[in-house]
Amino acid sequence: MQLQLEQQRRGLQSAAEQPPQAEWVDRFGSEPRKGADILVQCLEREGVNTLFAYPGGASMEIHQALTRSNTIRNILCRHEQVGAAVTATSTQWNR
Repeated sequence: MQLQLEQQRRGLQSAAEQPPQAEWVDRFGSEPRKGADILVQCLEREGVNTLFAYPGGASMEIHQALTRSNTIRNILCRHEQVGAAVTATSTQWNR
């Protein structure tokens, strides 16, 4: 038990010693943007690299904003059930 605690403590120390991540650079600068662009920037900042989406009229602005992202891969599923199955499978493979 004591050995496990010591290993955890060392792991936390090494994680704390890592260099800080680079500062976020806003690609829009000071120009105005839509809420969909802000949403995509938040996803990029959180490290999202793949997004499974189900297209529809209400979400078209978000899909347009995703096309302007250089880091997020947008996969449009044409059916809700297929999208859920692909997402579940992708999540299992990426663990």
